[in-house]
Amino acid sequence: MLLELRQLKIQPGQQLLVEDVNWQQFESILAELGERRASRLSYSNGRLEIMVPLPEHEKAKEIIGDIVKILLETRQIAFESWGSTTLKNESMSQAVEPDTCFYIQNQAAVIGKNRLDMSVDPPPDLAIEIDLTSRTQLDNYQILGVPEL
Repeated sequence: MLLELRQLKIQPGQQLLVEDVNWQQFESILAELGERRASRLSYSNGRLEIMVPLPEHEKAKEIIGDIVKILLETRQIAFESWGSTTLKNESMSQAVEPDTCFYIQNQAAVIGKNRLDMSVDPPPDLAIEIDLTSRTQLDNYQILGVPEL
């Protein structure tokens, strides 16, 4: 008997680790969960982590994201805010969803795009993670080439 994704219930502040997930399974899980969801995913070499943030996590994410925007706007620095987009690269077997991220130096490379392809697009210049209940997997960001976390 196979377990279906809809059967899994993860409470806010909790995480689920799943081992031996291939890239096609990961992509299927992403598609099944859809764009509008509370969970965040992290994938590295067959290991999938599904996390559901706490409400206070979301509040902190918004405050810090707003501070970054204010600083960039005050200094008249062009940027693109990508929020919690999925950064993934199949050839690297890595994927991560930051709480929010910004393109600053590479802003021009993503203007007008609706989706990122990390096999050709540069990584965001800044990714923000709020760690209240789980620890960010720094390796995912380093492997994907994100310079600031």
